[in-house]
Amino acid sequence: MYKRIYELTKLILVSPAAFWKQLAASDDKKDMDVASGFVYPLLGIVALSAFVGTWWNQEVFNLPQALQLTCIDFVAGFTGFFIASFLIDEVSAAYLNLPKNIIRSRQFAGYSSIVIFMIAVILNIFPNFFFVHLFMFYIVYIVWEGSDVFMKVEEKDKLKFTIGASAVIIGSPMLILQLLSLLLPGI
Repeated sequence: MYKRIYELTKLILVSPAAFWKQLAASDDKKDMDVASGFVYPLLGIVALSAFVGTWWNQEVFNLPQALQLTCIDFVAGFTGFFIASFLIDEVSAAYLNLPKNIIRSRQFAGYSSIVIFMIAVILNIFPNFFFVHLFMFYIVYIVWEGSDVFMKVEEKDKLKFTIGASAVIIGSPMLILQLLSLLLPGI
């Protein structure tokens, strides 16, 4: 399973256009179940990196804090993924006249979130690498490449869709993370 995730990740990052074309042409059930086949394992890696990063970066290991940070990262990614999927599906149907297809929206949001997952892993282990946040803009390119090929957005609406979907994919987990950080002070 992780070999397949690695191959998909490499293809998404190196050639998003080829990835979206391949996914659009695929009828494979493994590709349709993006949550359990891609997002959940990556969220597990993010959660593990939060635990290891807390252990590695503190002089005195604090198990409750490590577990809290692990849960926060997992819940933020999990909830952000489903919120982004839902919003992309609803807004695309309402404003771009695309047919509702939550499975396609989940695939789009899940695979487009790979950069967020990678940034989270890097920052959990190396918190001083703040410049890694700049790679978040690569999500815009991934969304741009997939908007017409995979989501079937018309050319005239491609820019609108790209901006909106990118904002939702980036903003949802960040908003949940901030909300959880406010609700759990002292972390």
